[in-house]
Amino acid sequence: MAGKDPKIFVIFGNKGGTGKSMLAEHLAVYLAETDLDRSVVLMDLDARQGDSLLFASGRTEKWADAPAVDAFAPKDVPELQAAFTRLAKIGANIVVDCPPADSPLAMEACRHAEAIIFPFRAGAHDLRALGRATEIARATYRPDRPPVLLAAVNFFDQRTLEARIALDALKERSDVFTFVGVISQRTSINEALMVNLAAWELRPKSPAAKETRSVCANAVNALNARFK
Repeated sequence: MAGKDPKIFVIFGNKGGTGKSMLAEHLAVYLAETDLDRSVVLMDLDARQGDSLLFASGRTEKWADAPAVDAFAPKDVPELQAAFTRLAKIGANIVVDCPPADSPLAMEACRHAEAIIFPFRAGAHDLRALGRATEIARATYRPDRPPVLLAAVNFFDQRTLEARIALDALKERSDVFTFVGVISQRTSINEALMVNLAAWELRPKSPAAKETRSVCANAVNALNARFK
């Protein structure tokens, strides 16, 4: 992986059902595979669901030879801040899976982010979240090191006109986001996550594997570009 600094990705969105955990889990596996000199920590801030925590812990139990992903679920802001400080000292890559809310934990994570990824569904209702995403970017802006803002589309259905229009509208917002791709294949993704694997680990040649890996690679490359 290009770039000398560890990566801190925060997967954020104040709307549920956009595939934040799915994207966080795949990105953590991708970093574990492609940056072998660094450990990867997947932080799960959603105390109600805990999907990413379960994914990482189950992965360790089932797949001893798979790239390791550590997991951590901070309970409050001081514990989250301490974790960022501790992990910075060892140079770990971090992926943060936020709950669907502007919680204190999520906002604090965004303040530490090197990149904030906003997953959307391609539809009118989700695109209304663009405004809120911009507000979050302003609220967490650091003049010395502003986060890279990225956008991805999950659950894309090429057959619907609404989805195609919404996708085009999102791509046009290059003034706010760098667009990193589309994930439309869901069945094999769910099958992979059920056994604690990324889509490309379960079925390397599937369309889902290609889409998920491409989004992860584009996100990492977009952040690496800032370090050049």
